[in-house]
Amino acid sequence: MLAVTTIGDALISVRDEPERWAMLGEVARVRAQTFSWAATGERVADIYDEVAA
Repeated sequence: MLAVTTIGDALISVRDEPERWAMLGEVARVRAQTFSWAATGERVADIYDEVAA
């Protein structure tokens, strides 16, 4: 488990580095897209194709 001070230090670091904040936001947006219904459907279809082969 992360210590409260470790989490606080990380938040302060991000707050003080706007470029890092922006980069982490973009990475989060890209990662979140992998959880869309379309992406999930594609993964399920790929598994069906693999099993049916």
